Amino acid sequence: MLLALSILLLIADLAMTAVSVGFFMGCGANAKPAEITILKAMIFVALIAWLLCTGGGVWAMIAGRHGLATIIASVPVAITIVQWVVLFRMGA
Repeated sequence: MLLALSILLLIADLAMTAVSVGFFMGCGANAKPAEITILKAMIFVALIAWLLCTGGGVWAMIAGRHGLATIIASVPVAITIVQWVVLFRMGA
């Protein structure tokens, strides 16, 4: 059951990262240079978190540690929630 959950979370991470990066890029259309710098950092953090957690989740699934894979796969969800809260507090 944890294996299915970790696979589902990794798929959700991919979709959520793609939507977030697209939204961050769209927010930069009418942004000031300081805001664009913040948005670039958010995009970089989202992509790096997705890449590292996908690799870690796959490694944990191969190693047979499905609970750890589920925890690792849920990290980009928490990071994206924090990024969206910061974005909306900026006034996007």
